[in-house]
Amino acid sequence: MHTTGNDKNRVTALIGVTASNELLPLFTVLMGKKIPREVQALEDGDLFVVSNSSAWITEETFMIWIQKIWRPHASQFPHSVLILDRFRVHMKQSVLNQFNDLNTDVLFVPPGLTFYVQPCDVYINKGLKERVRMSWVEFMASQITETTPGNLFSLLFICNS
Repeated sequence: MHTTGNDKNRVTALIGVTASNELLPLFTVLMGKKIPREVQALEDGDLFVVSNSSAWITEETFMIWIQKIWRPHASQFPHSVLILDRFRVHMKQSVLNQFNDLNTDVLFVPPGLTFYVQPCDVYINKGLKERVRMSWVEFMASQITETTPGNLFSLLFICNS
């Protein structure tokens, strides 16, 4: 079967929204050792990009998020509250110490209640993933120069995954 060669590539986006409906800068984690120059050029105050071997949020990447995204936001207030899910990295003592240093109380979402208290998971992530997937599918479709059962199957698989 023909594939794109990018079947295992992924990106993680950490999206935050304040109580006043302000979007925090987008924080993305790419897979790889280095961030391509073209992507680095996109960084500005509304987009930050890091990379690691898994493209997952790790303790190290979350600490970068705290420094680049949360610290500037939280420093505007004498005290702040942050609602997080129970992802193991969010609950590490080193992370909690950083939030404590920033006068930020962290509240963890009880299991099964994400729908009610994490609007990004419910209202933003789904639409964002759909748009990214469709852009990827359109790009991949534009790259097909010959029609074979293998590359049509790959395109079908991408559309349905």
